[in-house]
Amino acid sequence: AAGSTEGSRTVRSISLATPAQPAAAPTSQASTADVPKGYFLVDMPRPPGQPLGFDVEVTEVGLNVSAMTKGLMEQWNAAHPEAQVRPGDVCVEVNGVSGTGAEIVAEVKRSSHLKMLFARGQA
Repeated sequence: AAGSTEGSRTVRSISLATPAQPAAAPTSQASTADVPKGYFLVDMPRPPGQPLGFDVEVTEVGLNVSAMTKGLMEQWNAAHPEAQVRPGDVCVEVNGVSGTGAEIVAEVKRSSHLKMLFARGQA
């Protein structure tokens, strides 16, 4: 993936393709338990070979959603209007893993079920 430096942060657009793994149980839910105000939770299985459905910029604090594409997130958004992922939102944690965007990407790529905490972007 190509990288560039904007100011003091490194921005790198990546593909969040998943390796082939056994599929997780087909459950998906939006939960508000323990989710701080201004944040929302996306909890969904990640079948092998399925694209997530959004492009991100990897930053020091998470994954900034830059564009929506075809994939699982499109299905999530249709089923969960109260917790739709949109450009400008920031994924700050996946499956309990937070930290730099690179750490979050590593968790996304190795998991067959994703519990993602997003901060709502500025509209």
